[in-house]
Amino acid sequence: MFAVVNRGRLGMVIEDAGQCVRRALAVAAMALCIVWSHAIQASIAAFEIRGDGDVARLLLELPAGTFIDAQVTGPGDVLELRLKGIDRRELSERVAQFAGRHPLYKSTRVLPGEGDITRVMIEFTRPLAVIDETIVALPDMMSRWEIVLGPAELAAPPGGMPPAAIEQIGATRSHGRLDVVLSGSAGLVAEASFLDNPPRLVVDLPGVPLEQARLAAEKSHFEAGLIRGVRAGAEKGQARLEFELAEPADLIDTQGRVYGKEGRIVMSLVPDATVRPARVGTLSALGFDAGQGVMQFRFSGVAGSRTSAYTIEDPPRLVVDFLGWEPQQLTEAIARFRAQGPAALGEARLDTTRLGSARAVFDLAGSAPLQSARSVTLPGEQGERLVETLLISLAPGAAIPSPTLALGRGPLDLRFRRELHDGRTSAVVIRPPTLESASRYAQAALRPQAGKEYGLAAMLSKALEVDPKFLAAKAEFDAMAEAIPQARAGMLPVASFDYQRSGIRQDVQRASNAAFPTGVSEYSSTNLTLTITQPLFKPQAWIKMSQAEMAVEQGKLNIVAAEQDLILRVSTAYLALLAASDGLELARAEREATEKQNELAKGRLESGLGTVVQRNDTEARLAVNQAREIEAENRVDDAKLALKEIVGESVTEVKGFKTDFDTASPVPSAYEPWVAAALEQNLAVQSRRLAFEIAGTEIRRQRAGHLPTVSLVGNLTQQDTGGSLYGSGQKNENREIGLRLSIPLTDGGMTSSLTREAVARRTKAEQEQEQEVRRTERLTRSSFNGVIASSRSLGALRKSILAQESALQSRIQGFSSGLYNVVTVMDAYRLYYAAQRDYLQARYDYLINRLKLKQAVGTLSRGDLEDLAAMLN
Repeated sequence: MFAVVNRGRLGMVIEDAGQCVRRALAVAAMALCIVWSHAIQASIAAFEIRGDGDVARLLLELPAGTFIDAQVTGPGDVLELRLKGIDRRELSERVAQFAGRHPLYKSTRVLPGEGDITRVMIEFTRPLAVIDETIVALPDMMSRWEIVLGPAELAAPPGGMPPAAIEQIGATRSHGRLDVVLSGSAGLVAEASFLDNPPRLVVDLPGVPLEQARLAAEKSHFEAGLIRGVRAGAEKGQARLEFELAEPADLIDTQGRVYGKEGRIVMSLVPDATVRPARVGTLSALGFDAGQGVMQFRFSGVAGSRTSAYTIEDPPRLVVDFLGWEPQQLTEAIARFRAQGPAALGEARLDTTRLGSARAVFDLAGSAPLQSARSVTLPGEQGERLVETLLISLAPGAAIPSPTLALGRGPLDLRFRRELHDGRTSAVVIRPPTLESASRYAQAALRPQAGKEYGLAAMLSKALEVDPKFLAAKAEFDAMAEAIPQARAGMLPVASFDYQRSGIRQDVQRASNAAFPTGVSEYSSTNLTLTITQPLFKPQAWIKMSQAEMAVEQGKLNIVAAEQDLILRVSTAYLALLAASDGLELARAEREATEKQNELAKGRLESGLGTVVQRNDTEARLAVNQAREIEAENRVDDAKLALKEIVGESVTEVKGFKTDFDTASPVPSAYEPWVAAALEQNLAVQSRRLAFEIAGTEIRRQRAGHLPTVSLVGNLTQQDTGGSLYGSGQKNENREIGLRLSIPLTDGGMTSSLTREAVARRTKAEQEQEQEVRRTERLTRSSFNGVIASSRSLGALRKSILAQESALQSRIQGFSSGLYNVVTVMDAYRLYYAAQRDYLQARYDYLINRLKLKQAVGTLSRGDLEDLAAMLN
């Protein structure tokens, strides 16, 4: 039984922190309901603490049923885990391996609990709260639990996950495996198992309505292959999907992802078969080649056998299943490869499939997608015979070390960083920008670690705290959020209380009526009035409430757009600093090379081998290169100031790229879907649409000024007078309740004028919306074309560097033989460094255009920045 529990990152800085630990416990309880209990003294597979800055990611891989619960204790700086049936000694040894690997990590204690319970107390250097958590059940009765901890103020807001729902079922072929994709809500949970005779994959969907599952199954379509079809039914009151398989299969990987309120579960399948003991033979040889931009694995001695090769991304590894083989048939070849294979590949080990067939697993140091797997006939180990061989090719990945090129030493010493441009052994393959559905919910912010050197994720975290533009957007949202209580106030009762106490002195000097006394009299007077008014019919207030709700929704769009803008600004400034640093390095290298040429020209002039013209030419070029170096230094300083403008403090150094990378074109490869998605999902366009709706509602609100209003009015009046001209004092109390009808007759034309103003502002909003639509379409196409152009040009520019390098070496050798003069060599140097400069600039243009394209379609997120940060040192 396998299960995937989807849990996404919640939140934005717009909502208050909630009880995230309770959500973690609820998710853990759900996982415990769908897995089996495990044996006592189970072995833990992984215990890691990862992260950057003020965010820590705790990852545990352990047998299903061993994780009980987790809670933040003490003042918030201790995370307590309770595990059942874990080998405490092994856990203590594994925990010790990660001590001090994260700036927030302080210590870990493994303590005994009641019975076979083990308590793990993880202490951090400061109070933390749970930001996100994910639980995924893995094959072989294992489960992976990941919890993200960060500053308490960044904790996810309260609130449950949306109800489980499924909308679509699909399947795609990916790097040698078949990925079954279930799309639905973020609360979607899948429990998978296999049935035989005939072979079927059964997926239970707790909480999903049966009719919904049936509708999704009816809409699904599968091409001829491992899956023939799917039907929906019910089992024990819950929806179940039953996939008809063409042959037995194995579930080798499961992943769950959340995009806002949408969830996606991916289950990866490969063919499987039972062992055939009568099979004779072993794997005769296993080899490895790295070259021509690919990794190649050779499996000799596979005649008449059936194999299945595929790659898995997390963690990166190549897996080859020998269907029907017994595991011991691979033992010798795996051991020999482990002893002689390249260290960059990591571990090679022997495993088995679900039905017991032999499986060879090769850990990769980085992403290396499967390109091809085919059977060919090649010479044997000694070359004396032909052997049927399985040849597997992988795309270039981080597993291939980047070679260095060393040219001849001498007066014209040439040294440069080969990894910047070696297209044959590029170490990273960037994932193509893919068109996906936009989410209006940003992920929780991160914070940077202290120090002079910043990573890209830490830089964004710092910017989220101090960038004035983003903080102004947050303040603007806070102000717009008050529109709802202000509008609601117009529909609620209004009460007023008046109190007046007076001292009165009367002097009656003459009275026409003899009954009235004359003379001076003094007395006091007290008046109390309480008035309560409840609007019953007030159209303007109702319309204003609708306006306020739209204004708050517009504010949410604006603040998410502000975060996307901040991500782009930080990335652009960060890459600009890297580009300026590369430019400075190239300028210095070119200036140093020119200085050597200038010294050589002077020496040749003194010895009579050179000319004055050559010396003057080299001096002029040296002066130009010195000026370029000064300009490059200024660009570096300006790039640092641009980052300081965002993060509020000086940046002395940033992390550069580990190595070069290959590019990928957008998916889909046509611009029309991207433009259509941008016009639908772009946050600025959505904000303008809401602004147009708000302006139209304002016209209705102003016209409602001509309508009557009805209010319920209540009055309570008390008057206490100590005396009067006509006799002694009196005390009275009046109570009134009634309906007040107010009909505006004329206001001097104010309402009509305000209505005409609202009509004009709606026209303005309509034109601004049209302007934003046209601008978004232009930016989307421009960014799309930029990604395509820079992706294509990088390959040509790599070749240009190699060509200029060869030309430079030829000029150096020709100079040594007297064929070329020193000026010709300097020209070759200039062209060589210019080619490098063009290539580096195109590389940064490609990365920026990728981010701009994602921003244009409204899907730019911190995940894109994390993908970029993963390529940095």
